[in-house]
Amino acid sequence: MKMADMESCPSWSKEHDWKSCKSQNGFEGSNPLLSAKGCKAAESSHDTVALCFKLGDDYLGKLFQAYIKSYHPEILEGTAYIECISDLFFTPEVQSLKEFEQHLEINRLQHITSVSYISFRMCRRLGLDWRTAARGGILHDLFYYDWRENDWSHRPHGYLHPGFALKNARDLCGPLDKKTENIIIMHMWPLTPIPPRYPEAIIVSMADKYCATKELYISLSKRYRTRFYKSIELGK
Repeated sequence: MKMADMESCPSWSKEHDWKSCKSQNGFEGSNPLLSAKGCKAAESSHDTVALCFKLGDDYLGKLFQAYIKSYHPEILEGTAYIECISDLFFTPEVQSLKEFEQHLEINRLQHITSVSYISFRMCRRLGLDWRTAARGGILHDLFYYDWRENDWSHRPHGYLHPGFALKNARDLCGPLDKKTENIIIMHMWPLTPIPPRYPEAIIVSMADKYCATKELYISLSKRYRTRFYKSIELGK
């Protein structure tokens, strides 16, 4: 891992290996778009989305394969992906996310792992900053509450939780670079009106929506859930 990555977050000993984690966890007002900042972000977002479409339809199959792979930490052990996120992933703060339901059957730890890994794969394929994308994916939903609870201190959740995640990420890591902050605070776009400023932030936002859609489909469709878990077994 590069020194810049190591300096941004606390270091953790090698005893926090991926296999031990697997055994413990189961798997698992005006219009702002008219501003100069908003226009620049919108232009960057348009370019990134267009670049993603150039990957071709065949990449959708590879995207699903990457999603399946994110459920198999033992396969990812020792890879460049693990190298760049391990000091974050094995912190007590991040590991505590397994206690929270994210999208029905899928807990938050699994969700951020899937988002992070897909972002890593896409950014690597597109020649972007895959290290920051992977780490930002781990941090993008770093909040410690059940968003379904009838507690107005975090309502409306969709608008407020990126700010909570950013604060918690700063508490965990110390000062963050602008790209990582943008990944976290803008990942709910277009719910947030100003688009992400960086291509990596667009990728994480797209990966987040892809994973959320899959997770809801897994949870709500018994037929798809059966097929999905069969795919996980075959993906080992």
